[in-house]
Amino acid sequence: MAGGRTRRRRLAGAAVAALAASAPWAAPAGAVPACPDAPQPRVLADRQGSLEAVAVGGAGRIYYSATDFKAVMRIDAPGEAPQAVAGAIEAPGGIVVEDDGSLVVTEGDSLLNGVLGNLVGLARLWRLEPATGRRTLIAEGLGMGNGLARGPDGTFYASNDLGLALDRIRGSRVERWATVLSANGLAVGPSGHWLYAAQAFAPAAIVRIRLDDPRDVATWARPGLPDIAAGLDGMTIDAAGRLYVAANLAGEVWRVDRDRSICALARGLGQPSAVALRGDDAIVVGFGGQVVELPGAVP
Repeated sequence: MAGGRTRRRRLAGAAVAALAASAPWAAPAGAVPACPDAPQPRVLADRQGSLEAVAVGGAGRIYYSATDFKAVMRIDAPGEAPQAVAGAIEAPGGIVVEDDGSLVVTEGDSLLNGVLGNLVGLARLWRLEPATGRRTLIAEGLGMGNGLARGPDGTFYASNDLGLALDRIRGSRVERWATVLSANGLAVGPSGHWLYAAQAFAPAAIVRIRLDDPRDVATWARPGLPDIAAGLDGMTIDAAGRLYVAANLAGEVWRVDRDRSICALARGLGQPSAVALRGDDAIVVGFGGQVVELPGAVP
């Protein structure tokens, strides 16, 4: 569904860009300042087609969803060629690495599913065994399965960037949970009490939702007006509570510190779609088909 994903990004991105351009206070992009310790990007893989999500597992292995290949791929070590973990996955989305090394992956991150997901869920959640590619269905009925995060009790949360609500998945049960417009990247904070969601096709912002009370939704961080149409995408968080988010339409990766200040770790990337951490480094994937390392991204 690469074509569907491209159309979705263009249409929704154009709508947000039009919002910024028509506003009397609109200004050129790039208001988020560069991080003082911004690293030099290093390309680990190229020509991978449109990439949606990324996660890091044991021994620093990189896993990512490749939309054009309908597969979950992996890179075992720097300099090694990407390999398929599992194929025949229609519109693979978010990825979470479990403690036992298995992968939890969404299927159905497409334009049609996102639109219909406000009425009926068509996306699925799978568990993959990296060594064999064997997959087991966990749940079906997700609104879209774009971003994915796991809570401390094993509950999963999934997003729909064309939707109005987040999904909560407990066992095989899927329920529409918290109301968040156009949620994309998700990350559970180190305290285990909060879920953070990046808003994609709405004025750029990150909201925070209390896990034990989904009515408690509030803006955590937002950039200045010049970056209203940055198109926030995949996101992760470090042990200190700093967020790392792909600003897809801006071509940047941002770091959001604990005081909610925002700086750009990298600029000029090919529509970055997701970020994961490997030690102190950030791993970024994007619609341009690259897997990029940002060394020393974590202070």
